[in-house]
Amino acid sequence: MARNVRNFWLTAQADGGSQVAVGPKSKDGGLRATLYLRESGQISDEKVMFDAHHGIGADLVTLIELPPSAEVIENADGSKTVRIRKTR
Repeated sequence: MARNVRNFWLTAQADGGSQVAVGPKSKDGGLRATLYLRESGQISDEKVMFDAHHGIGADLVTLIELPPSAEVIENADGSKTVRIRKTR
């Protein structure tokens, strides 16, 4: 994790790839990310979208849009995991 983090900070790494670490450049900034999925050899119409932005006052708002096929799993500790299954 970066030493100085704005309102949001995103890190990601894919197998065999380099790590991406990014955050907004201003204190009022936000970030958006989209995860595209493959389904039956094509790019699926379904995707996972993530939007984090500065709201009203000191509010920080994070929205995660899940596709209809997403399954929410409740874990033993009360946390939740989302599973999306597709066929390559």
